[in-house]
Amino acid sequence: MSQSQPADPDRFYRNRQEDVAPLSHPPDRAARRLGVSRSRVFELMKAGELKSFLIGGRRYIADSELAAFVERCSASSAADGA
Repeated sequence: MSQSQPADPDRFYRNRQEDVAPLSHPPDRAARRLGVSRSRVFELMKAGELKSFLIGGRRYIADSELAAFVERCSASSAADGA
């Protein structure tokens, strides 16, 4: 008995991908998560306010870095009385 191949051989992989939250994000996705423009994300990286890294020539920002950035912004706003 042989099993027939599924119509879409990548279907299983794609379904598995959807179940796993990414650990890092390219700048455009990081911008959407932060609610800012892609340009603003690059400005923040250049200023050293948002740390990023390269994988194969593509830049990524760790999910933990996005959370830490939001925490820093929240703490700064709280300290300013906003």
